[in-house]
Amino acid sequence: NFAADCRTAFLRCSYWLGAKEPPRCGLEALARAIFDRHTGDAAYDPNTSGVEWWVQVRGRTGDQHEEPVASELGEALGFHWDRDEMMNDEQKINVHPQVASVTYLTSNGAPTMVLQQPSRPRDRVLVGDVAEIPVGYL
Repeated sequence: NFAADCRTAFLRCSYWLGAKEPPRCGLEALARAIFDRHTGDAAYDPNTSGVEWWVQVRGRTGDQHEEPVASELGEALGFHWDRDEMMNDEQKINVHPQVASVTYLTSNGAPTMVLQQPSRPRDRVLVGDVAEIPVGYL
């Protein structure tokens, strides 16, 4: 069951499934299906391509004996964007994924916001009316 797999995989880290590797669990099978759907007939190097996946578990799932998880302990996932965290740490640049997907397994969770605004170097500040930035909610 995906909810149980998410609780097991929720270690505050991300995972990598290479394009040529077999999925190790149901969550990776789902990630692979999403990858395959989006790559279709696209040309890519399977030796350097794949899918990064991670989970966030927030709140109880209904089991009264279950330990509380992050949101009940006051920790929440703040506003963020997908990027290569290593490139950000080492070279101070944002490198975003070619394709990103968000999958909610419950009705809980904040909305996903998609901006059509390119990243800026850390030393430049984006100035402007928020109404001028195209936004999409999924």
